Order: sequence, then C-alpha cells, then structure tokens
Amino acid sequence: MLILVGGILVIISIFTPVIHGPYSAPPFGYEYYNWMWGLWYNNYGGIIEFAFEAYLAPIHVLITIYIIRLIPTILILLSSILLTIIANRLRVGRKYIKDVENKLIGYGVILILAPIIFVLGYNLYSEGYDIFITYIEYPGFAFIAPFIGGALALVGGIFSKYRISEEEKD
Repeated sequence: MLILVGGILVIISIFTPVIHGPYSAPPFGYEYYNWMWGLWYNNYGGIIEFAFEAYLAPIHVLITIYIIRLIPTILILLSSILLTIIANRLRVGRKYIKDVENKLIGYGVILILAPIIFVLGYNLYSEGYDIFITYIEYPGFAFIAPFIGGALALVGGIFSKYRISEEEKD
C-alpha cells in the first residue's frame, strides 16, 4: 500500500513546481515558480506571466535546456506510472512481491536519481542559467516527492528480499 501511495505522490509532483523563489523588493514583491518540465511563472507586483523557460534563453542554450529538463521528467513520470501499476497489481493480488522486487528497487533508484540528475545537469550545462536549492530558492514538492516515492519503493523491494530470504531459511 505504501508503494502505491509513493507512486501516486510522484505522479502528482510532476504537476507541481520544483523551485519557488520569493523576493521582497520594495515597492513590489517578486516571486517565481519553476516546473521541472520547463513551465515558468512570475509574479512581479501583480504582473503575472507564464512562459516556458527555454524560450527565455538564447538559442544556443535552448536544446540543452530541453534535454536537461525533459529526460528527468520522463524518467520520473514513467517510473512513477509503472510503480503505481505494479503496486496496484500487488494490492489486488495479481502479482506477488517476490516477482517484482527487483523492479521496485530499480524504479526506486531511478526516482531518487532523477531530481539529482536534473539539478546537476541544469547547473553544469545551462551556461549561467543556474538554479539550485539555496537560501533564496526553496525546493518544491516536485523535488522532494521523487525521493519519498523512491524510498518507499526501495524499502518495499529490499524488505521483501530480506523477509522472503529469511522465510526460505526456516
């Protein structure tokens, strides 16, 4: 059941911002939200704009930004959907955990590595368009949820390996 909850949380996280940056600059406040797949929301003193961040970058950075943003997003989306399908089949009784424990561990590792790949790739290859979780920018649910979902999948897969191997010894 926890694996199913983790998979659903990660699917929901795709639609939430990965970074939130609030600034207080008189006379207007400024804040922005940045989604992993490229959506950008600005609110500058009541002036609101939505854009895809790659359109804000120079043309030579455009393809790199799309690749860096889309690969982790696709990894997270596919892993979370497959994790949810497996967890639902386990819940209904169509599958046994012994048959899918390696898949659970694999999807858990992918879910944990994808946000790290996103942050590292974006900081290394975006030529001055750095984002990172700093004292000014706060991690959003889209950054935290893959770690939670991946950890739940890892715990489920590792626990079943350990528990089943202990039962086989008896």
